[in-house]
Amino acid sequence: MINNKKQLFLIVFNLIVGIVFLASSISKFLIIESFEYDIVDLDLINWALAPFLARFIIGLEFFIGIMYFFSLDFFKIRNRLTIITLIIFSLFLIFQIYKGNNGDCGCFGSWISMSAKQALIKNLVLVFFVFISKNYSFWYGLKSRQLNLVLILLFAISFSFPFLNQPIKLNYSEAYLTSSKDFFKLPLDTLYNNFEGRKPIENLDKGKHIFAFLSLKCPHCIMAAKKIGIMKRKNPKLPYFLVLNGDESKLKEFKTKTKIQNIDFTFLYGEHFIYLAGVNLPVIYLMNNGIVENVLNYRLLNQNQIERWLYK
Repeated sequence: MINNKKQLFLIVFNLIVGIVFLASSISKFLIIESFEYDIVDLDLINWALAPFLARFIIGLEFFIGIMYFFSLDFFKIRNRLTIITLIIFSLFLIFQIYKGNNGDCGCFGSWISMSAKQALIKNLVLVFFVFISKNYSFWYGLKSRQLNLVLILLFAISFSFPFLNQPIKLNYSEAYLTSSKDFFKLPLDTLYNNFEGRKPIENLDKGKHIFAFLSLKCPHCIMAAKKIGIMKRKNPKLPYFLVLNGDESKLKEFKTKTKIQNIDFTFLYGEHFIYLAGVNLPVIYLMNNGIVENVLNYRLLNQNQIERWLYK
């Protein structure tokens, strides 16, 4: 029962903080793969640990959001936990700003585009709301022990759901790089002779190269390009080459979304593109002197294993 304006303001502040955290958690969960790549791109942890940290952050944000949305407290640590979380997030944002990252910070997935500076301001506003808000509970009818059981259940659901619904695949192995497969020669003359457009800078028939066939509007291709871009920044020597398909006017938007840079590319259209890539995109080839030694699923791209293949 709302008795005065002060109680109404408390409820509004709790709802605002709760909705922001819930929206942040859900939006990341819906594109969890992209969020994992963003974490790796911070250069703080490696590819293997990023899926675990991504799911932990999603669970943490969801749990904080639930506590504020329903005006609950978990052993009276809600506000302290929220402040600590916002401080840590803000330090990451300051780090992004320092690195010159002016693109989308990924705080709300694909729902809302927000720069690191805008996200930092958002965090400061949330800190202010947390400081002036107090717990106004609708749950006074429950005994303390019962309320703690409710919160423990919400805690368990919040942190387990991301792992159960989007399980982490731990069975990555070198098999996809070393298994016996039918090698075949890729007719690279198509890239040089059969169309008018940007030609490859180097002779791709010589040495080892990693070919990626991508469509500018394919969601999985965007994820593949984002991962490739991170790997290239971490090791500029990785010999990636992109064969793109789509409206060339969308290239700038594609590069902004994927943060692709310093990778040679060309455009290929129609039957020429299908002839080399097929119809199921994205397609990634490990090539050695013009011979395709393996066709990879982009989700199985593993930087350490790619480097071992490259340098062996």
